Amino acid sequence: MKRNILNKLIILSTLLFGLVGCKDKPTPSSEPLTEDPTSDTSQPHSSEETPSEPSSEEEPGEDNLLSRPEVANLVYKLNESEQYRLLKKIVKKLDTVTEIESESHRLTFSDFFIINTHEKKSSTLYQDRAYSSNSELRTTLRRYNETIEYPHEIYNHKMERFWSDDIYFIVNEYDLLDGQGVDHRFNFEQVSYEELPFIQEPILETEIQLIELYDTFLDEEGKYHFFGEKISYNTHPSGGEYYHEWEQNYLDVRVNSNFEVERIYANYIRRFGIFDDEVRRPYEQLEIIDNIVSGSRFISGEVVAMPGLQEKVEEFPKVSFYNTAKVTLEEYNATIDYENNLVTIDEIPTSTVNIDPHRRYKKDGSLFGDFFMAGFTLSKNKAIKLTFNYEAIKVNLHSPLESIEYSENVDIQTTLPEELAQYLVLYQHESGDWYLIYSPEDQVSTPNNHNLDIGFNYEITGYLTEEEKPAGTLSVTDVSISKCMFT
Repeated sequence: MKRNILNKLIILSTLLFGLVGCKDKPTPSSEPLTEDPTSDTSQPHSSEETPSEPSSEEEPGEDNLLSRPEVANLVYKLNESEQYRLLKKIVKKLDTVTEIESESHRLTFSDFFIINTHEKKSSTLYQDRAYSSNSELRTTLRRYNETIEYPHEIYNHKMERFWSDDIYFIVNEYDLLDGQGVDHRFNFEQVSYEELPFIQEPILETEIQLIELYDTFLDEEGKYHFFGEKISYNTHPSGGEYYHEWEQNYLDVRVNSNFEVERIYANYIRRFGIFDDEVRRPYEQLEIIDNIVSGSRFISGEVVAMPGLQEKVEEFPKVSFYNTAKVTLEEYNATIDYENNLVTIDEIPTSTVNIDPHRRYKKDGSLFGDFFMAGFTLSKNKAIKLTFNYEAIKVNLHSPLESIEYSENVDIQTTLPEELAQYLVLYQHESGDWYLIYSPEDQVSTPNNHNLDIGFNYEITGYLTEEEKPAGTLSVTDVSISKCMFT
């Protein structure tokens, strides 16, 4: 488990931080760098629509990750050589990070909507580049001059990555908060210990990658700050007008005297305006179109093995299914001889339609969801049959995956509503397949067709056959056949 620290530092300095000392850097002072450029209320958007920062329900302070920290009393600016040596020590200490708490808030102003995105995430880091993270994402939309925020993208996400026996496992759980069950997604890759990620992914998801772009200062308490503000203003012509774009990046990364990252705060603001010349305007005359605030808190200590690692490996699905399952609806010519109780169905369908069911995965790799088709027209002397098509996978961790395609008739037995029962017949063919037939005894006065809604819930549970081949058991419940609600 020994590592070549020197190689690590060279690799990270190149890939993560770039070549320190090759860029001209600003020289921020110990005072606030600029008056808050978004505090102006004379924007084309109202002050309600352009807050200086995306708001947080918490009070400002150390516990509020979205609150801009007060500028520390900076007493010394590191030169490039000192900054480089400091970076190497910080990189080494990243291996001792055990927990990360992050939060971000973004306000984006599109042509029609104000998009409000808020995300919270907490991660616990373990040995062998294993980690577990939990996040909450809430995105809402609001039209200009309206007060109602409509949910757009809302879900909770849990992710686990763990390594064992040269396999790097990935398990995702998504709860869309729709009452339809948690969706699990699985992946793995063959990775030797030496090939494991150089730095834990939750670390790289923070703004730590920005620190080589900023100057480094020492404060009176002996803590380091990668700190500063960058502002750019660009114009370019377009169709006889000039587009003006103003951007501000603000960063404060605090590192303690043991070279452990403690807290990161970042703010990005983008303003835009269209004018008839390229003369630069005060930023107040440009509209805010994007405002991102993010903050992270790091905790360092003894990194331990992931609890229950062996159980997690054993629980990883042995059989699952590709996310390509489809329901095939086939229509056939069919007649019913009521006098002789004889049903005739052609062997070749007159039409075929493939429909995607709603698909989610359980923790054991089972596929489940629902199927619904609205407004299907069943004409006179026609029959339909539903077939579920899926591909089962044998999850071989150290060799190529094996897969087999299956097609199973959907058992559509159900009680037809009275308004349809007088016309339609559910029929099981001698092959075992189920059909829905419309062939009334009265061919003259009955409707030429019926518009139907058809739906059911399903689950496919995977298993290995005696020959160790992947297969599935299809279970269909809650079959519903009804008159189309829109006709």
